[in-house]
Amino acid sequence: PLLRMSGGISYLLQYPYGCIEQTSSRLMPLVALRGLIDEGQIPEITVASTDKYIKAGIDRLFMMQTESGGFGYWPGNKNPHKMGTLYAMAALSIAKKNGVDVPEEPMQKSVNYLKNLLNNNVSLDKTFVAFGSYILSLNDAFKPSSMDLLKRVSGKSTEAEMFMLLARNNSGAPK
Repeated sequence: PLLRMSGGISYLLQYPYGCIEQTSSRLMPLVALRGLIDEGQIPEITVASTDKYIKAGIDRLFMMQTESGGFGYWPGNKNPHKMGTLYAMAALSIAKKNGVDVPEEPMQKSVNYLKNLLNNNVSLDKTFVAFGSYILSLNDAFKPSSMDLLKRVSGKSTEAEMFMLLARNNSGAPK
């Protein structure tokens, strides 16, 4: 069944667009499938070529990082794009969790930005808060006992509650 994926993965390797969403969308499946590629499960795709594009994607995302630690929608943007930042951090966090080398200092700057945003912007959508909490948990930065985020999400939507459950589980919170 993985044979049918070769064409799609080849397309991802050659994907020419590069805003924050497109770069993140290209990076996530490559990182997620890297283990299968390494095992030779996906014909015609090598780990060396995949790693080249993964590194280029990570480098491009960090080119869009703003002074605050968030990410602009395009390289050179001075102000972070909230949803773009969340999506870029998801891609980078998944890459890091899958053993890809992600530069620690700029990643920590992004984690701090997201933590500050979630704790100080009460107008954020409940699903944004929940997904952001999950991303923080992937980076060992979600502490449910010290964050007032649970109350902002609880009972609001199934999707938001699911992300909060994942965040709590990743953080080692009591069941």
